[in-house]
Amino acid sequence: MAHVSYAQSLRLGAGGLSCVNTLAKRRPLCCLATRLACVLTALAATGCGGPTLPQIVDTADFHKKVLASQRPVLVEFYKDGCPTCVVLEPKLARLGQDYQDRLDVAKFQIMTSYFAVTAPEIKDRYDISYFPTVILFVENQPRKRWVLEYNMDKYRMALDELGPAPAQESSVSP
Repeated sequence: MAHVSYAQSLRLGAGGLSCVNTLAKRRPLCCLATRLACVLTALAATGCGGPTLPQIVDTADFHKKVLASQRPVLVEFYKDGCPTCVVLEPKLARLGQDYQDRLDVAKFQIMTSYFAVTAPEIKDRYDISYFPTVILFVENQPRKRWVLEYNMDKYRMALDELGPAPAQESSVSP
């Protein structure tokens, strides 16, 4: 069977950024990863991927920012080079902006692109095997977990269960 090359081109239209694959020979296009890589490359190149999440850099930082936090924390555990993690990050960042009065949101790299585990104790303790894995920590304990979930409504339902934001103390006395 002859090698069939794919030509990648980007199209920015009314519906947003899309990736168009053309074939030298006709055959079914079933390579979702090729399309996704094309779109992600364009997003990275144009800087239009949206907001990003604050980075947790190591286990000590995880303990400080997540386990010692007085607020709930939503953490995306990701693998470097994971295209689906890149897609989810701006969505979670926007979710964090929507719920900024109730919780903090961050990301933590658990594995490098060469499959080296960066925080084995965290990976094992929270059973992180697939990426992205998102865990909502409330009162320093994991309350809710999502694996390979991209539906923001599911996150919103869980976050709405946290209740209203705590009232701000007023500096004006009656």
